[in-house]
Amino acid sequence: MNNLFKNFVESSIFSAATFIIFIILLVTIYILTKSLIEKKKESHRRIKAMSNMDELTHLYKRKFFDTLIESELGRAKRHDRDLSCAVIEIDNINEIKDKYGDQFCDSVVQDIGEIFTDDTRVHDICARYGKYSFVSLMPESDLDSALFASKRLMGLIQRSKFDLEGTNETIRITVSIGVVSCKEYFEEEIDIDKVFDMAGKALDIAKENGGDRVECFVNNNS
Repeated sequence: MNNLFKNFVESSIFSAATFIIFIILLVTIYILTKSLIEKKKESHRRIKAMSNMDELTHLYKRKFFDTLIESELGRAKRHDRDLSCAVIEIDNINEIKDKYGDQFCDSVVQDIGEIFTDDTRVHDICARYGKYSFVSLMPESDLDSALFASKRLMGLIQRSKFDLEGTNETIRITVSIGVVSCKEYFEEEIDIDKVFDMAGKALDIAKENGGDRVECFVNNNS
C-alpha cells in the first residue's frame, strides 16, 4: 500500500513537472514566434520606407510626398489648423553645373538633404521636389512660423561649406524659398496643385529679386 501511494505521488510529481516544462516550452515558442513576426513586420516597414525615399538625399520622393500633403491638407481643413508649405531651389544651379560639373551638384544636393534631416523641425515633412529643388510641409505652422523656419534653413545652407573634391576650395551655395500659408485659402477649396502653384509663384519672386531670400505668396486679388 505504501509503495502504491509512493508510486502515485512520484507519478503525479513527474506529471506536474512535465506539464510545467511543456507550458514553459509553449511560452518560449510563443515569445520567439512573436519576436520573429515583429522583426518581419519591421523589415517590411523599412523596405517600404526605403522605397519612398530618394536615394541621394534620403528625403521623401515627390510622389510619396504628394500623398502625405494630401492627407495633411485634408486634416488641416477638417480641423481648421495651420499648415504651411515651402519650396526651396538652389540658386544659379545651371552656372554651378557648367563650372563644376554634375558630380559636384549631386554632392551639393546630398549635403542639403543632410541639412534637412539634421536641422529641420521634427514634425516638418521634407522631400526632394525636383533635381535641384526641395519642398517642406509644415503642419501646425502659420505664416510667421513658416517664414522663421525657412529663413533659418536658408541661413544654415548659406553658412555651410561645400567642398570641391580634389581641391581645398569650398563653394558658397545659396537657395531661394517660396512660402505659402495654406489656411488662408481654405475657403477657396485649395488643393495640392494650388499649394504648389502659390509656393512656386513666391519662389519665382525670390529668384527674380536676386535669390538667397525667402518670399511668401500674397494673393493680390483678395
